[in-house]
Amino acid sequence: MTTALLLLSRLAMADDAAGTPASTEAPATPAPAEPAPAESAPAEPAPTSAPTPAPASPEPAAMTLGPTVTTRTRGAFSVGVEGSTLATPDDAWAMFADTAALNAVGVRAGYALGEHLAATAAWQAGRPTPSQTEVDVVYTEDDGSMPMYGASYASAFKAHQVTAGVRYLDTERSGVRVYGGLDLAMMLADVTFDTDVDRDDPLGEVNRQAAAFGGVGTVGLRVPIQVDSRLVLAPYAEVGYGAYLPVRFDDLGALDFGGLAARGGIALDF
Repeated sequence: MTTALLLLSRLAMADDAAGTPASTEAPATPAPAEPAPAESAPAEPAPTSAPTPAPASPEPAAMTLGPTVTTRTRGAFSVGVEGSTLATPDDAWAMFADTAALNAVGVRAGYALGEHLAATAAWQAGRPTPSQTEVDVVYTEDDGSMPMYGASYASAFKAHQVTAGVRYLDTERSGVRVYGGLDLAMMLADVTFDTDVDRDDPLGEVNRQAAAFGGVGTVGLRVPIQVDSRLVLAPYAEVGYGAYLPVRFDDLGALDFGGLAARGGIALDF
């Protein structure tokens, strides 16, 4: 009996000894799992770096709009006023002017076809001061009788010139552009002999009209001055050679125009 009690007490003590380390080892296993949530925390700063590149992209695009406005390329129009002179070697021109040249004033328009090429068109009107000249004008009746003549008639010449052509402009250097031009030209001319060419009285007046074609080739200088982002003021001057076919006034004869040609003016590009 006593032996049985001793065995039971030893077994109970053995069970107590076995239960004590089991309870101490159990909580040791979950301890290493706690750092796992701490490692996932650094992933949170990632969203803060994403918004930074977004505002940088629109800034450069907006800054490039300003300089492109001043670039003179395709689509630039030009208008201006100009004066011109065209030499005439004809001795008969002395009846109409004191100088051996037809001077005129007018307007010019242009359109840029590219950076170096432009199309131009111009209209000019010229009228030398009427001069008093001794001219014999013979009138003949239909039947051939009663010829009459008048002396000391005033003579007047009027001309309209229309030109159209192209200009090739070199690259701008030191604020100046050198260019060459080639134009086709047409002249509509009018000559009048009368005692008073400014009076609208056909009685005793001799008047003839004529037309002729020609051409002009020039080289010139153009000085563009930037007024603002859209306007350019450009004085220019050109010189070369021009000529027309003989300008024939029916029974009165013809006039020859040909020689030095010069033009100059000021244009507005927009």
